[in-house]
Amino acid sequence: MAKKIFDEETGLTIEESLFCEYYIQTQNATEAVKLSGLVDDSGSDRARLVASKVKNRPKVKAYLEKRQKEYFEDVKASSDEVLATLTKIARNQTDELHHGRKTFSAKDRLQALELLGKYHDLFNPKEQEQEQVVINIGIED
Repeated sequence: MAKKIFDEETGLTIEESLFCEYYIQTQNATEAVKLSGLVDDSGSDRARLVASKVKNRPKVKAYLEKRQKEYFEDVKASSDEVLATLTKIARNQTDELHHGRKTFSAKDRLQALELLGKYHDLFNPKEQEQEQVVINIGIED
């Protein structure tokens, strides 16, 4: 009996599609194969074997690469987000960052300031430009 195709575009079965989604979430092929229903939970050796086979199927492999790229693009923080978060920590602005705690520790705040200072290149000694100032002093009789 032929397997039912879940998605005509990818050619994956429901179980393969579930495997891919669980694998992206857990980054564990053995766990993903169990959660997707491709094997029962009884034997981890069998689950590892099936996981390896499923993960290396050409359609599954291609879909995983595509979905992982999309997933990591969605969760990747931009440099502006990182700088804004570090600035909030340094200024002790806890709003949505700290999950109920009232303040950041002094250690956290100093570390955020240090990272911001490194980013803005504040700690590298630079050759300071010396301005020459000519002072003419006239002595009158």
